[in-house]
Amino acid sequence: EELRHHLPELAKVREFDTAVNGCRLGIEAEARHVETIAGAARQAGLFLEAVTAIDFMDGMQAIYFYNSVEAPSRVQVRVRVAPGDPLPTISRVYDAALWHEREVFDLFGIRFEGHPDLRRLLLPEDADFGRCRLPPLGQAFRQGARLPKLAGDLWRPRCLNRSSSRPTT
Repeated sequence: EELRHHLPELAKVREFDTAVNGCRLGIEAEARHVETIAGAARQAGLFLEAVTAIDFMDGMQAIYFYNSVEAPSRVQVRVRVAPGDPLPTISRVYDAALWHEREVFDLFGIRFEGHPDLRRLLLPEDADFGRCRLPPLGQAFRQGARLPKLAGDLWRPRCLNRSSSRPTT
């Protein structure tokens, strides 16, 4: 309740059943309100639990999770990010965001404007691979690739090939 009091009126807030989806509140916000919402969460006594992202065909969605130690009340903040657009950093509000934002940058390619040290955390600086982006898989589906059938098309190790006359070891 205290967080609702501090939220900007421009954010869309929904109540959730914690037992069903693990969150008490779901907030959909615009990128320009990310830092304001982080400040409101801080004032309400919440800590930054995690920052992650989801890749959709038409862009990314950054997801911030906040929680409380005293009364578990997980809050999820979702922000759509157009391809190539940065998000404002929340590292001025939460120091923990320094690491979370670097990980999201490294794995999803989302840039955080104003981040004091936005460099790769896990992958080499010159890496052009390993990002958790959909395009290779997404392109395959758009080009008509089919999923393997559950029974017949699954890969089988050679040792399970029953048509071979050689014994398996």
